[in-house]
Amino acid sequence: EDMTDYILHGLDDGYRAVIDGVNARDTPITFDDLLERLLIQELSIAAIQRQTPAPLTALNAQARPNSNAKSRFGQYPPQSTQRTGSRKPFLGRCQWCNIKGHVLSDCTTFQQ
Repeated sequence: EDMTDYILHGLDDGYRAVIDGVNARDTPITFDDLLERLLIQELSIAAIQRQTPAPLTALNAQARPNSNAKSRFGQYPPQSTQRTGSRKPFLGRCQWCNIKGHVLSDCTTFQQ
């Protein structure tokens, strides 16, 4: 129970449903059940974050350059037509092995 309390106190509000569910139980939750619920919630949070569109203010800032940013090309610099095709690497840390670059669902250490 002490370990469960320690884990629950370390979670943010994105895990509120899991925290409330564990606290409402009549019997203590097993570590395996808690881990499963946390993994499901983590995947749910990640899916919501992928679906969240950029705020309109951010889109507007990307569409219109700063009026003070004049260059030798006039008011607006030329737009590049080439796409690099490379994606920025994931900079987060795995919650299981604490290594940067992947999430728990992709962790080879966790899947063993």
